[in-house]
Amino acid sequence: MEQVISLAAVGDITLGDSEYFMGKGVRSVIEKNGGNHVFQKIQKQLGEYDIVFGNLENVLSDHGVSKNQVTSAQNRGKASFARNLADAHFSVLSVANNHMLEHGNEAMQETISALENNSITAVGLPEIHQRKNFYKNIVQVKDVKIAFLAYCLKLETCTQGLVPTLPEIICDVRFLKNQADLVVVSLHWGVPHMYLPTPRQVDIAHRLIDNGATVILGHHPHVLQGVEIYRGGLIAYSLGNLVYNSWNDAARQSMILEIELTKEGLVYFDTKPIKINNEFQPELIQGQEEKKIREKIFLLSREIKQNHMYVHVDEEQYDTLTESVHKAAQKKRHIFIAKQLIRISPRASAHLIMRYFKKNIFRLKKDAQDDEVYFALHETEYK
Repeated sequence: MEQVISLAAVGDITLGDSEYFMGKGVRSVIEKNGGNHVFQKIQKQLGEYDIVFGNLENVLSDHGVSKNQVTSAQNRGKASFARNLADAHFSVLSVANNHMLEHGNEAMQETISALENNSITAVGLPEIHQRKNFYKNIVQVKDVKIAFLAYCLKLETCTQGLVPTLPEIICDVRFLKNQADLVVVSLHWGVPHMYLPTPRQVDIAHRLIDNGATVILGHHPHVLQGVEIYRGGLIAYSLGNLVYNSWNDAARQSMILEIELTKEGLVYFDTKPIKINNEFQPELIQGQEEKKIREKIFLLSREIKQNHMYVHVDEEQYDTLTESVHKAAQKKRHIFIAKQLIRISPRASAHLIMRYFKKNIFRLKKDAQDDEVYFALHETEYK
């Protein structure tokens, strides 16, 4: 009888205070209530799986921090928080995202060391060829070897330009497929707050499955997107958030993706709806609220199979959809920021106003443009 391995995959994990939550974000709550506070309500559930995977969205380091600069202090957890992640049963974490190098290489290296010292495998280091030290990417449970790969596809300065092309990712997948029984690929991609992936994202995911990947796990949009079965492989386009400082109520809805695997591949999956409460704690939900989120995931999944823009890879239709979502999100962000400004110091308020107009007012639009630039650079790969 084949041995079955259980894998729990979750969304973005932010253990610092973001720019709009300085002094009252996730880090501040952890420091006030203790290290295991944020995972308290799902710790037992996560302990039931052989492997628990997530995306660590910020550094665990105070290296180089300046308390006089909001940007220097934001999005930082403490190195000691790695112990809390281990206590919550995390075994593999992606560090391939647009925040891991936000505070420099030393802060990232301290984060990696903290994870490794707590027996957590960090995947997605800023190297183009992840097959270079492939043995670090392989996790063995029972007699099943699973290789984990993670990539950031966002063209942002904190990636230091180390954004892989699709052929480079495919080469890694093929190589690791020969070293392990299964390959799981985490991709940091897409447009924040969009509830559907781009048509080209769907194409990328399909091509990775075609070349040997068994599971694709998406992060970065901060909201749930659909789940697809393609040629026996499982694709979760966005897992939403697990722990996150959010101004968007939709970003509080999330899930634990429960996956069962054998050496031969996927045998079962299920979605376990969760919601992030006001203490930044993810908790399992039941009743009508659970039903509502399950139905949402089902409808989003059906869209990927049936929507005209996916059948015909219609990027123009997607851009139109992005624009409407951008306007709605921008309005919510304006309201949230206005409320936050009256609760913090005048100095911090001035900083946030300047930063907002410089960076965030066209954030969703820029993110969509980043995707277009990425695909334009590698256009020949999609023909």
